[in-house]
Amino acid sequence: MNGTALRDCVDASIALARAPARPASRFRADLVWLHEEPSRPGDRFWLRHGTRNVLARIRKLERILEPGGPGWRDPVLGEATLAPNSIARVEIETQQPLAIDPCDTAQEGGAFVLLDAESDRAVADGIIRAGAEAATD
Repeated sequence: MNGTALRDCVDASIALARAPARPASRFRADLVWLHEEPSRPGDRFWLRHGTRNVLARIRKLERILEPGGPGWRDPVLGEATLAPNSIARVEIETQQPLAIDPCDTAQEGGAFVLLDAESDRAVADGIIRAGAEAATD
């Protein structure tokens, strides 16, 4: 067996040994807000994860990344919207559970797109950071 074939076998065994994605209807994610209008609390979206579309909402705005600033910051009192081109860590809640993986564990199960529920236009891209066990009330 040559080195390439051995590496392929090891890579395949590691992939098979990885725990399966866990179903969750709440998870923590980093979002890049793409829409020209800011998000509003209570907005509903279609969340596209792989081939599935489920209704979702941004449950909580946890942190905001300040481009060119000191980094992540807590939202100020009453700050609940995402401005155009902003990056934030949020908690997402979906109407039905999804089989998710944090993006740093499995890229194929860790990315999603938020679509406007009325127009079906993409409003945000996201990567999953933690599953339901790490999301808080």
